[in-house]
Amino acid sequence: MNKSDSLYLTGGTNFASVLVCLLAAILVLCLKLYRMGVYRLALYQVLASLAFAMAQTLQIIFVDYDQNSEEGIRYDRLCTTMGWLVLYTSWVKLLFTMWVTFHVFCFAVFHKNMIKLEVLYVVTSLLVPVVIAAVPLITGTYGQDPNIGSCWIEVKNKRSDLQHLVEHPEKDLVEYPEKDLVEHPEKDLLEHPEKELVEHPEKDLVEHPEKDLLEHPEKDLVEHPEKDLLEHPEKDLVEHPEKDLVEHPEKGLLPLASTPEF
Repeated sequence: MNKSDSLYLTGGTNFASVLVCLLAAILVLCLKLYRMGVYRLALYQVLASLAFAMAQTLQIIFVDYDQNSEEGIRYDRLCTTMGWLVLYTSWVKLLFTMWVTFHVFCFAVFHKNMIKLEVLYVVTSLLVPVVIAAVPLITGTYGQDPNIGSCWIEVKNKRSDLQHLVEHPEKDLVEYPEKDLVEHPEKDLLEHPEKELVEHPEKDLVEHPEKDLLEHPEKDLVEHPEKDLLEHPEKDLVEHPEKDLVEHPEKGLLPLASTPEF
């Protein structure tokens, strides 16, 4: 269910609650049942439910609300006010329900009429929620609930974060750029090519073979032995002495000159 459907469903059901609560309040007033203490408590409960239902019904105005848009910025204060109103009326309704239950329990079990505590019922039910609803206002946590789309307490959980990242993946890369490097390591290599050389030094040798020859000159001699002979010609004469006789034939006649004549 998307945000608009959720808001329409919430607003529609609470609008029906508004009609029912209005009818109940009108009946109590017309029949003058409020003269009896227990009916007055019931009337308080009905009025609290009416206020809560009206606050929930007004959430429909946030169908087009998007806190990431320019229009959504103008709704921030309205959303905070609506969140405070919903939380306050829900606690008023809860406390009146608690006191009605307490009153009926004392009358049914202990046969005591506790209507003398009516002032306590009303004062606590109206003032205690003010303190409770002020806590999110001080901490700045009123806002749009991404799970239902209405304005209440901002819900920070894995579900909402995952949904937000699916809709806006670029924000995750701004906060956590290393995730982009894991999926696209070539971007890191373009910015820091030295990292690739550390992990794969053979790539540097292919592009710059002279570096390998400086560190290991014997490899060059294996591939090009003529370079070694140019620098050290005596090695060639040891392996091939006939080359020396070609260049210096007198060396071959010396043994013949020392041979005695018969």
